[in-house]
Amino acid sequence: MIWLHLRHGLEFFRGLKTEELEPSCSLQIAKNIGPMVRCMCADTKRFFFKSNKHWREGITQFVLLVLGMIDKSIQTTDREVANALLQHEGLLPSIVQWGFWKDHRPDIVKALGVEECTFISDFGMQLVRLLVDETCQRRNNKTLELAADCRILMQSISTTPIISKEYDPHCMISYTAGYMQRMKTEGLKIPNDMMLLQVLVTDIDCVDKGIITALIDLGLNCADEFEYAAASSASGFTTAALIASVTNRSLKQSNDTRVAFAIRSGLIEMCLSFINQYGRNDFFDECKQSFSGVLKNIFTTIHSVALHQKTAKAIRSRKIEIQTALAKIERKSKIEKALAGITNDMNDDELDCNRLLLDMVESILNLNGSYCCRCNKSLSKTEVKQCNGCRRLTYCSGACQRDDWLSGHKLTCNKNPTIGQFQGRVLPRTMPENERTATKLENLEKNLTMVQLKLFLENTETILNQAISLDVDLCDCVVMFDLRQCPPIIKTEKYSENDWTGSTEFEMSRSKDNITCIYYSQLLLGEYEHDDLIMQRLFPHEWLKSKIS
Repeated sequence: MIWLHLRHGLEFFRGLKTEELEPSCSLQIAKNIGPMVRCMCADTKRFFFKSNKHWREGITQFVLLVLGMIDKSIQTTDREVANALLQHEGLLPSIVQWGFWKDHRPDIVKALGVEECTFISDFGMQLVRLLVDETCQRRNNKTLELAADCRILMQSISTTPIISKEYDPHCMISYTAGYMQRMKTEGLKIPNDMMLLQVLVTDIDCVDKGIITALIDLGLNCADEFEYAAASSASGFTTAALIASVTNRSLKQSNDTRVAFAIRSGLIEMCLSFINQYGRNDFFDECKQSFSGVLKNIFTTIHSVALHQKTAKAIRSRKIEIQTALAKIERKSKIEKALAGITNDMNDDELDCNRLLLDMVESILNLNGSYCCRCNKSLSKTEVKQCNGCRRLTYCSGACQRDDWLSGHKLTCNKNPTIGQFQGRVLPRTMPENERTATKLENLEKNLTMVQLKLFLENTETILNQAISLDVDLCDCVVMFDLRQCPPIIKTEKYSENDWTGSTEFEMSRSKDNITCIYYSQLLLGEYEHDDLIMQRLFPHEWLKSKIS
């Protein structure tokens, strides 16, 4: 009896126009269509009550019915019908997966034919766009926040795999990642495609490794696509700007893991390719502040965790590719300057804008890597030798380690590597409560310690010039290295004119032969998100002058 009712119902739906349905009728159908939803959404067995024939004959009409009911419900701002329809188990995942049948379900393509399967894929994509568009219209006018039910719906869409688990239990591609892969092959439709990504990636923050990979791959493909014929295309520039904006919002400043994975996927190279392609054309000039601002935010985010363990390793793993991309831009810049007749002593706002972004990338690279804390030699992974006491200082050889020990490290080395006991370190407001956070904090200290001497040596001329301008002896200098800024800010002050009595964690007795250096770095480890890591180090001022000469 149930089978007959459903069969007759399906035949009725095939010839029915959703415009003819009264609101009460639509709601009644939406609430009682559950058995049919279970039958039609079983796309692996594809049996409509033991008949594959009925499923094949009815699936397109069923998709059209769902599309029509949801479309009408949205147009009349009557959410009740759409909500009732989407409550049926299996319908929302099927709506998501319909859009990918043509490319990922060869069994269904074989059963339905390419033409009909293409229609259903297009309808599936259209349905998701309808739901996203309606979600955007329901934002809070003041806060622009999404309503709770909208967030739940968008999270369900974003995290649904593009292939039914009954067909492929190992599929890990989410709708958002799959949609970006489709955008790459079929081209972007602006602004519809980017608005959809804006909601699913930035508003909902359902970001995983697959989404990060797909987003950066889309950006790299965008730059390559417009490299020649459309390098000055407004469409190309707009696409790049939107991809950069979505990427920027998808990164979490305190998430070392997410930033590290994005870098390994080519994040920095993607941003450099945008600068290379659009850095000096009319479209970049018109939107220079907004586009360069987004790229600056991305580099600032990377810089904020550049000394954290995972991000530091990721940057080192991509160092050659990043340097190659930088060199390509530098060569192009020289050619453009020569053709424009611009000399080094002439101002060029566009070049200055690009220069700032390139300096940020170079600063990020400069903060990474292992260096000998005595001679500043760059070390490979196999060349690093750590101090057995504090395990924070690294050396290229036993000779450098002995020299540094005799030069003062024996006074500051802490053979007990417990967090918080290292001399010259300002303690965070709260101490680590678990071993994992303590280990992250220790690794951050190691990375910061390794670049302290390098920063000091590379900025000796700046330090000396600042000391001369202040008319301060080197022995009375305090040099601040603010690594919270990208590139880092170096500022020299007079030690005797500052009140250091509050810095009880610092060594207060200082030799007149030393320059005091203080390093500020952001501490972004969960509960430390608003803390700074501050470390102190002393360098002989006579030795500094010998390095200059």
